[in-house]
Amino acid sequence: MKIIQTDIEDKRPVEDVVWANEYYQETFERAGLEIVKTYRPLAKENEPYEWVNETKIAPWVIYVLKKKKK
Repeated sequence: MKIIQTDIEDKRPVEDVVWANEYYQETFERAGLEIVKTYRPLAKENEPYEWVNETKIAPWVIYVLKKKKK
């Protein structure tokens, strides 16, 4: 998908890769890892930024992982 970063001077579209949660889970499984916690942080309305939809849709996901026990 192409995105435009609005917080930098260069407004040219760049290509971004979007992975579904299922792809991450499959990759973690293959690597012998398991998810401990998942964070989907949202922006806050009172921050000094002009958020587009980041207050309703998390712009990223943070996975906390651990090595699976054998």
